[in-house]
Amino acid sequence: MPEIIQGTLQWIGEHPGLLAVAIVIFTFLECLALFGAIFPGMLLLVPLSLAAMRSGTPLPLALLVATSGAFSANLLSYVLGYRLQRMTGKLALLRKNPAWLVHAQNYLQRYGAASIFFAQFIGLLRPVLPLVAGSLQMPPRLFVSVSLLASLGWSAMRVLPAWVAVNLADLEV
Repeated sequence: MPEIIQGTLQWIGEHPGLLAVAIVIFTFLECLALFGAIFPGMLLLVPLSLAAMRSGTPLPLALLVATSGAFSANLLSYVLGYRLQRMTGKLALLRKNPAWLVHAQNYLQRYGAASIFFAQFIGLLRPVLPLVAGSLQMPPRLFVSVSLLASLGWSAMRVLPAWVAVNLADLEV
């Protein structure tokens, strides 16, 4: 990991109040429409989660902030797609990679609401599918309920391994 990132993560780790903010920001960016496809948020979430657990951040708080960032990004992506509708394909990154949009549309049409849940766990679908769901006018209540569950599950997969690692390291063998 580059030295500047290590230094930043160490500094954030020394300021527990910033850990929650950093986790929200990085989960938000990781899940945000299209930006999440080029942003290496996963590489930064692991050390942030470890720093949060080492600093004594309660597990429920870490889960809450990670879920908040992911869900907020999904919701914003959905609203953006809902507003743009047919113009979604004209966004710069989708114009350069039209197959992403086609695959996401096919996936959503084939699997419906379940695709929103499972896309949260699949790299390139995570930041694209909420946008497509909005552009195809998936009912908002359905999207919100499925996205909230998916965001919680995805966040747990990012935070729980750090919690387990820190707690196992504290065990006396």
